[in-house]
Amino acid sequence: MSFIRSFSITFASKAFSLILLLICRILTARLLGPSDLGVYGSALNLATILSRWGSMGTVPATQLIISQNPLSKNQILTFILLASWVLGIANILIIYAFQEIIMTWQFPGSLAAFKLFKKLYLFLPVILLSMMLPIYLLGLSQYRNYALTQIIPLCVQVSIILSASEMSENNRIVVVAQLASWLTTVLISIVLIGFRNFHFEFSRSLFIKFTHLSIAMWPLIIIQFGLSRFAILIGSHSLSAVELGQYFLASNLSEAYFFIHASLAPIILNQSGADKPHINFLVRSLRFGNLLLIISLTITILIGRQPFLYFFGDDYAGSWKLFLLLIPNVLFHGMVSVFIHHLLARGKKQIALIFQLTSLVILVLSSFLLCPLYGASGLCVASFISSFCAWLCYLLKIKYDTNRMLSIGALWIPTSEDWNYLKNLRKVI
Repeated sequence: MSFIRSFSITFASKAFSLILLLICRILTARLLGPSDLGVYGSALNLATILSRWGSMGTVPATQLIISQNPLSKNQILTFILLASWVLGIANILIIYAFQEIIMTWQFPGSLAAFKLFKKLYLFLPVILLSMMLPIYLLGLSQYRNYALTQIIPLCVQVSIILSASEMSENNRIVVVAQLASWLTTVLISIVLIGFRNFHFEFSRSLFIKFTHLSIAMWPLIIIQFGLSRFAILIGSHSLSAVELGQYFLASNLSEAYFFIHASLAPIILNQSGADKPHINFLVRSLRFGNLLLIISLTITILIGRQPFLYFFGDDYAGSWKLFLLLIPNVLFHGMVSVFIHHLLARGKKQIALIFQLTSLVILVLSSFLLCPLYGASGLCVASFISSFCAWLCYLLKIKYDTNRMLSIGALWIPTSEDWNYLKNLRKVI
């Protein structure tokens, strides 16, 4: 499948998913209110982090190993099923053993958030399956099928929350909707992968390769999800439930704009099994991605405030201000995610790990410094500082590798050669 068709499919599916996700966020925010949203967001945030950390790198390893061994279906699916249940149960036991420490550390002033977290982490095997099975499809470049595993669960989640408008115990309904989304992802993936002729098949050599890939990717996963979720972890110690809810909403909405660069990242990573991506290909992809992102953000800034307040309500006016503060982070974080996949596709995992670790350390230090002083606004500034430093590291790495320092224009403004490149690609669709 050509690059432009692959990008078009992933972009369109993520754009549609974004609409559904926005509807889901509106319904959840209106249903819970800022305070309860802070409680729910804190519980879901920790469950998400622990599920990603507890996966031990198996998710990206699945994408890499299936792209390199597309005919080893039974062996790889065997690894996925075993890994999700073994790691899931092991993580549940570990969390149960340390639940008192977790409550004291993460939920010191919110027993309600801790109770929600306990409900969510019991489903860790299902959460791991919901991450690994769709990535199997992505590793085979089945972008349409992968899109279905993202869109249909969101539809289910939205439907359940809509049905809860006349019910009490709103927190429970939101949790049920999230669990239903994970379960639906698993079921849809099973149908699309096709388990009719599946049988357990263990390959020792492939298992060793899968394990090595997972362990190699694990530190990067720990750091990546630390970068995306640590601000909320730190905020839970300094912010009130209302402030945390407003920041959680603003952070979620800003992350939605990552879908543009997220449409590029798996395509670049999938090329690791073929020709390694050339720097010109990377930069051209970034130019088109950045152009789309700037257009989207500009439209949002100009006309977004009134629709935002209309749909979410005046109680979330603070979230809109925080969202505006997060826009600089959006601009640089998206490029960093593409740079990471570029390095991974070139087999430079250690360099990517060092850069991401540097970014995480900067995020943690700046968050601990700025959050007590400036509240949620300080978390927004800390996120930008972290992503900007990571972006600068990648630019210097490119200069070191190619003796070419990329200018701002080279990353943001498509050239006439870029448009001609697109025209030529259209001929092979």
